[in-house]
Amino acid sequence: MGRLLALQGVDLDTLGITGSLLLGAQKPGSDIDLVAYERASFHRARAAIRTLIEDGRLRALTETLWRDAYIRRGCSISYEEFLWHEKRKGTKAAIDGVKFDLSLVQEEDHERTRFRKLNFWKVRAPVCCDFYAFDDPARYALDDPTVVEAVSFTATYAGQALTGERIEVYGTLEQSPDGNKRIVVGSSREAPGEYIKVVR
Repeated sequence: MGRLLALQGVDLDTLGITGSLLLGAQKPGSDIDLVAYERASFHRARAAIRTLIEDGRLRALTETLWRDAYIRRGCSISYEEFLWHEKRKGTKAAIDGVKFDLSLVQEEDHERTRFRKLNFWKVRAPVCCDFYAFDDPARYALDDPTVVEAVSFTATYAGQALTGERIEVYGTLEQSPDGNKRIVVGSSREAPGEYIKVVR
């Protein structure tokens, strides 16, 4: 797989592995968890994955693999919504029947601010900046009079929306000392009841 990505112009020195392969705990058929350590390399790899699927050198996930991914995520959106969002991210494919997933380890160390939890909240608003959408946590600046940002600490909602798209978010409303409010999705890995989705 590395050779295929390299032929598409991806610098392999900016990629690594995580998950069971990193720990040496993989089993036959274990997923491959790839990480990119540079933002530009991550987006180049996403584009390469799309091209390689179109060329038939990588395989799109089968229905079984998508269903498995959805079940393991245990997310609070329907399977159809999950599939629509995931397919356009360009971070998943299969090689020799084994699924792999690409994620970004961001370069920036985001400012640390203490937020005070308020209550659960739902908001619908346009995304005005998706630059940090694939970060950990994923961040979406919102055009909303109350909530300035949606933040996700669960990978399910990384890369979920693009600038200009209107999203619906349900999570915990938090307030910073300077009064800014954000809505957080991901009080646990699965974030039961919490979600980010594009309003279509």
